[in-house]
Amino acid sequence: MKKLHKGIVLRAPSVHRSTVTLFDDQLGKIEGIPGRFGTLSHGALVSYMLQKNGTSYYLQDMRLLEMPLSWAQDNFLFFHHVLELCDYFVPWDVHCEALFRLVYVLYTNPESVGTKDAQKLFLTTFFKRVGIHPEQGDDTIEDWLQACINEHPQVLLFRTAGFLKTLEAHEEPA
Repeated sequence: MKKLHKGIVLRAPSVHRSTVTLFDDQLGKIEGIPGRFGTLSHGALVSYMLQKNGTSYYLQDMRLLEMPLSWAQDNFLFFHHVLELCDYFVPWDVHCEALFRLVYVLYTNPESVGTKDAQKLFLTTFFKRVGIHPEQGDDTIEDWLQACINEHPQVLLFRTAGFLKTLEAHEEPA
């Protein structure tokens, strides 16, 4: 019997690409062929059944569970930063349930990351669950988070690498 999976769309299909990259609740990051689902968007939470074929998966009975439009609009940069971090730091085909549960909180309890400090705590937890622990020394949390991002060999390709500076610049006084 096939298991029902949940996944977060990290890279949606496009004109140049027919596959979708998902952060799967049971398998980590996977590449899938969505079939006749319609339009998928980055950040969509979907359910599906999998049929493995070589290194790819066919996604069957796909259903949209959540599209965090209002929350993502209020926290647009943070939301996309988290999606990009998942795309670059979640390993391919490696079960990472605790990390998925952490990101899933954005869909079930978005107010938990409604402040700058909550977002920094979320990112700190994310990097610790990924296994990145740069030495902190006397640095600030922002410096520690930036050091985590800089650990990735393709950091120059990140579109949201400046998120931490943007977060600081747009923080409202308490």
